[in-house]
Amino acid sequence: MTPDAAEALRWLGAAAEAGDRSAMHNLGIGYVSGGLLPQDYNKALRWFEQASDLNLGRSTFALGQLYANGTGTEQDLAKAVALYDKAAQQGELNGALAISQMAKAGLLDGLMSPHQAVPWVMTDLIQNADAEAEAWLLGQADAGVRIAQVNLGEFYLQKEGKKAEGVDLIQRAAMAGSVPAQFQLGNLYVTGDGVDLDYVAAHKWLNIAAASGHPEAAETRAVVGDLMTPDQIAEAQAEARAYFDTARARAPQTDQVVRTSDPGASEPTARD
Repeated sequence: MTPDAAEALRWLGAAAEAGDRSAMHNLGIGYVSGGLLPQDYNKALRWFEQASDLNLGRSTFALGQLYANGTGTEQDLAKAVALYDKAAQQGELNGALAISQMAKAGLLDGLMSPHQAVPWVMTDLIQNADAEAEAWLLGQADAGVRIAQVNLGEFYLQKEGKKAEGVDLIQRAAMAGSVPAQFQLGNLYVTGDGVDLDYVAAHKWLNIAAASGHPEAAETRAVVGDLMTPDQIAEAQAEARAYFDTARARAPQTDQVVRTSDPGASEPTARD
């Protein structure tokens, strides 16, 4: 049919006013582009904001772009990054990739801490096998950001030829106090995946993880304990005590965080 601005506004407006998120988003796009509808950034911002509040990731991302570019509003990179992060948590891949691009370009300083950016840079690495994303993550891991060590370590464990690097990263995170890494390391020693089979080491790390509140570690530790001699269990317990005795000296010097939300099937769940 022939494009008709009046009819478009009539039906999209009715749907948007009734709470349809896609209609809100389409109105926002129409007002930004200024093709069929008159260009009106204030109306675009309003509709994008309403759709974003209703958890529509693509509207949140579009809103972030407007603030990032200063289109129709004053440029505000801090707000843009916060919106990109929100969009990524809503499952919008472009939000994650926008943060990754900024991280790789060194543009996140003062806007988002490295540990908050790690999940989204991991998304870039997984989706695009991006070498710059991998280099950035390695840099954060070397700087002691545990969430980077855990996520990149688990990624490497799935890659042939990278298992040794993966184990090293998991070990570093476990020593620094990452509970998921401690549990993961214990399981590696149980299965011999990338390391020598070692029930003493497995029991030690599972014991440490259990003491730190990991929900599955105690059960797995009990299974391993049934395969050990009393002397081996005593050795593992002594090593666990030694770890806790010196834990304070190994406390990380960078801020650390646990992200508990699941960004979606196409993105990794960040774990510290």
